[in-house]
Amino acid sequence: MLIYYHGHAQFLIESSKGLRILTDPYDDRVNFPLKEVSADIVTVSHGHFDHCYLQKVTGEPTVLREEGKYDIEGGTISSIKSYHDEEKGALRGENLIFRYDLEGLSIAHLGDLGHYPNDEQLEFLKGVDILMVPVGGKYTVDSKIAAKIARELKPKITIPMHYQVDKGGLSDVSRVEPFYEEMLPITPTKAKLLRVTKEDISEFDPLIALSIKGVDY
Repeated sequence: MLIYYHGHAQFLIESSKGLRILTDPYDDRVNFPLKEVSADIVTVSHGHFDHCYLQKVTGEPTVLREEGKYDIEGGTISSIKSYHDEEKGALRGENLIFRYDLEGLSIAHLGDLGHYPNDEQLEFLKGVDILMVPVGGKYTVDSKIAAKIARELKPKITIPMHYQVDKGGLSDVSRVEPFYEEMLPITPTKAKLLRVTKEDISEFDPLIALSIKGVDY
């Protein structure tokens, strides 16, 4: 399995058989250079411009934007409702947490989660191998809550997302460094992309800083 980071909350997950899953595609206002992406499946956590721009996706993808469980080639994709804020959605609405069980691995993408997960959501996330967690605050959980989530779930790999960078992205969220401080003594390992299988995932460092495709390479 290959995992590429496109910045913000957009990842491309590619199975060994070539199935391409795109998460939360952003529009041009997010100001990253990567414009078009080919995908078979697109998952959308919520309907804001920086997470649901389907016009950039080439091909004829299946779009998953409702709570449920879906069979895909080699596994399943499941989702559960959460909130975009700490006021049960009163400020920014609902958010979907997605879980991708594929090729013996389980990946969780928290979308724009705005609160610490409740018991039902924690149970849904139990046993995930790879956690994609927002860390920039303001619109999502901040670095402290993100680190608390990671410590509770104990994934084999944690990948931060939705933070400020120098070239592109949102300018009114925090950078990733405060999250790294919260995760100490664990320190991040930089990687261009993540190439991982169920057989070798235990060999990886637990905190991965993925480069942004189109920005860093």
